[in-house]
Amino acid sequence: MDLIRMVVVLGSAIIWIPLSLYILIKTMPWVMGAFALLLRPFDKFLGKLLDRGLEAGESYFSRETGEVSFAMPGGKKLTAPFEEFDAYVERVIEAGGIFYRLMFVHRYTAKQFSQTSLSRVEPSKEEVMALWDMLQRYMDPSQPLPDVPRLEPFRHLDPVTAEHDQRVGRNPRFWRDLDLEAWKKGEGAEWLKRQVEYPWDKRRCKLTPQLGKISMEEYRKLRPAEAWPILVTWMTEQKQLSGVADTAFRATDIGPLPKSPKERTRIGDELQPYGAYANLNPYHRTVEDIDTVLCSERDDPEFYKENWWWDHQRLRFLNEKLGLKALILIVPFIWALLVLIGGLVLISWSIGTFLIPILPATAVVLTLIILGSAWIFFSFWIIPPTTNWLMINGVGLIIKPFEKTLEKKLDETLEDGCSEFNRVTGQVKFALGKGRSFEAPFVEFDAYVERVVQRGGIFYRLMFVHRYTQKQFNKTSLSNIEAEKTEVLALWDMLQRYMDVTQPLPDMPRLEPFRHLDPVTAKYDQTTGRNPRYWRDLDLEDWQKGKGAELLRSQRQHPWSRRQCKLTPQLGKVDMLTYRQQRPETASVV
Repeated sequence: MDLIRMVVVLGSAIIWIPLSLYILIKTMPWVMGAFALLLRPFDKFLGKLLDRGLEAGESYFSRETGEVSFAMPGGKKLTAPFEEFDAYVERVIEAGGIFYRLMFVHRYTAKQFSQTSLSRVEPSKEEVMALWDMLQRYMDPSQPLPDVPRLEPFRHLDPVTAEHDQRVGRNPRFWRDLDLEAWKKGEGAEWLKRQVEYPWDKRRCKLTPQLGKISMEEYRKLRPAEAWPILVTWMTEQKQLSGVADTAFRATDIGPLPKSPKERTRIGDELQPYGAYANLNPYHRTVEDIDTVLCSERDDPEFYKENWWWDHQRLRFLNEKLGLKALILIVPFIWALLVLIGGLVLISWSIGTFLIPILPATAVVLTLIILGSAWIFFSFWIIPPTTNWLMINGVGLIIKPFEKTLEKKLDETLEDGCSEFNRVTGQVKFALGKGRSFEAPFVEFDAYVERVVQRGGIFYRLMFVHRYTQKQFNKTSLSNIEAEKTEVLALWDMLQRYMDVTQPLPDMPRLEPFRHLDPVTAKYDQTTGRNPRYWRDLDLEDWQKGKGAELLRSQRQHPWSRRQCKLTPQLGKVDMLTYRQQRPETASVV
């Protein structure tokens, strides 16, 4: 009897977990129906609120006016001509793998829009490309309306479409009288095949040749009066074709600076000079970058067009905020502990309850060892697939009602923790969290090699200290803790050359796809005959044995102590009151 009871308890425990998930799935519609019944007395009131919310969140593409309007927070809308928006295929990384989504970026304000009901997350990149193709044809009044089911009832109202349908003899009720299953096996299958096999990479843009043929001042006069304003400040900061901002960093032209109001003395921190370039890039970071770029290239040859964090204008990075990422990572961790520890506890309890009274001590211990060992091996075998299922289905089902809120929160978390070095403006911005940031000219930051004492010994990290407020920044994804000081020194050398607009971009793998977009770099590469795909076509192992080994040796042997700072002589040549009036308006107060 005791043995039967033990089997029943173990069987019940094993069966209950999948059974409970099944019950949740089946009962959820009933629960939502009951919830709707409770809200029925407030139907009209909630309807008004919903209408108001829908109106505030409504975006549109207007074929008639050629304008696009995107809803923004606070009830505002960004409305601008369709051709002012650049379309990107955005890569979205989720628990189930890599997915894709259509993202729109307004070219002249850098505002981006991707989280809409129009641009859904798709498992196939071709699906997103076909969506962009359909949208362009919808907005082009010289083309008939795209032949999609939602537009069928309105095709006869568009003159170009009506003429086209009459000419080709299209059935006006083709989609509404369709047998979906038969269509999927016939025309639908052919459609999908064409979509997958179409040479999307051979398309030629008709808009790019027109860029730069008119000044912004002239273009503003031609734009619709109701279009979103393009601010002069943004153009002076982000202009690419006509050069960079006057505030950009130039090591050969560092202006007068006030002295620091407080001398900083901290044992172990080494102040680094400005403008003395070794022209060396950090070896270990370069190796990491090569691996990242090669993997990204294999997945998608146009990887750099989808929210790449380093480009010819900005070098972006995150601080060490975990936020929502920690919440996501803790779910599989808890599940693994629950399976491993929970199983062992259940086995121990079952043996203690059912076997100890009927078996000798030796048999009980032997049973515990056998079952415990078997469970440990079984746990390590079952945890990976069940964790994947849990993250995709279990957690996905639970958070589905909160999907938009969580996506918004994740974007806010990333945006809130995003810092940057801006080559175009010469500004540096460090995220402080809670929507705050600290922004100041690059020359106002002193760079230190910070010693970090850990259990394994002494390590090094690049630290930035704002000279006039003493705010310090070191815990970022940019300033990793390194075992060699020369790696940190080379990182500082690389950052200075990135910010110096008189220098070509540092020859780092992450920046390679953007080198032709920076005028100084493009001219340098043309002069030296640099292969534009050097890093992306590289054999990493051969490089590490040859040129990589030379880079590491040069990095270690370079006379770093002989560098002469070009900034120090400028300190104290202007008082703080006068200097404040010269600083950019966007800079934080000093």
